[in-house]
Amino acid sequence: MMGNRCDTSNIIILFLIVLFKSLHASDFYHPGSDNKNLNYDDCSTSSVAQNVTNEGIGNINIMYGDCNPSSVDYSVYSIGSGDIYLTFVDSSTSSTDAPSSGDSGDDWAQNIYNQGSGNLNIKYRNCCSSTSVLAQNLNNQGSGDLDVNYGTCSSSHSNVAQNIYNQGSGNLDIQFADCCSSTSILGQNLYVQGSGKLDVNYGTCSSSKSRMAQNVYNRGSGDILIEYRSCNTSDAVRLVSLVGSGDVIITYEKCGKSHTPKIVNTGSGKVNIICRNNRELTAKVARKPNMKATRNRIEMEYDRESGTYAAKKGDPDGNKFVL
Repeated sequence: MMGNRCDTSNIIILFLIVLFKSLHASDFYHPGSDNKNLNYDDCSTSSVAQNVTNEGIGNINIMYGDCNPSSVDYSVYSIGSGDIYLTFVDSSTSSTDAPSSGDSGDDWAQNIYNQGSGNLNIKYRNCCSSTSVLAQNLNNQGSGDLDVNYGTCSSSHSNVAQNIYNQGSGNLDIQFADCCSSTSILGQNLYVQGSGKLDVNYGTCSSSKSRMAQNVYNRGSGDILIEYRSCNTSDAVRLVSLVGSGDVIITYEKCGKSHTPKIVNTGSGKVNIICRNNRELTAKVARKPNMKATRNRIEMEYDRESGTYAAKKGDPDGNKFVL
């Protein structure tokens, strides 16, 4: 019966919210219209809000200073129209964007769910020296935007925004600055199934990474934008699978190594790979591309026939394409 159908994912998330509220005294639940502001300075594990839920139209603003708990904001749910702002900084400074001296924790804002019309913003500012998980699972299903900014988190992290899902009409924006010196996973799996845009920007990540935006799946009408700036990685975008109407645009700028993504395009959207000041780029694709080039820039658009394409920088007047 069509009238009896229900969204099982919504039921599961609502069940988890009720369960968290009943089991954790440190949970923070906000169903109202007023704004809530929390500021944790030198906090302990027992005093930190571990699960944050915003069901109302008011905003939640939480700032973590020199916190050293084992779990901070383990799960964050936004199902109302109000915004959620989480900022991890050094409490000794007045600016919310100031770097911290380095705080530790096992899981900081591990599971993020945005199902409402409100925006969800998470900022890390050098506060994660020994944190193993920083916003590992991101799921944007609503009309609000989800924005995660990893500032200058320079230490090792095993899981940083590992699984990323954009299934709604809101945009999902992830920025990695100089925060990934020895991080093994940075946005490993990217999925778009809705109309919202997914934008991943790797700043000047100069160290080698084993997995940076490794698997990219676009099954919706929204675009996926991935940009690498001066990234020295041997595995950047291993697979692009496009079955929807949205585009996938990957930009490499001043990236020293070759990149060999496998392109599978069975949808109506376009896959564009743009190279600026790259020595070499090779790609295994599902059709010979339509090619266009300008000085120090390679633009390739793939459609659906099997073949192998290699593009190399040519003479000073332009780029040479070799099939």
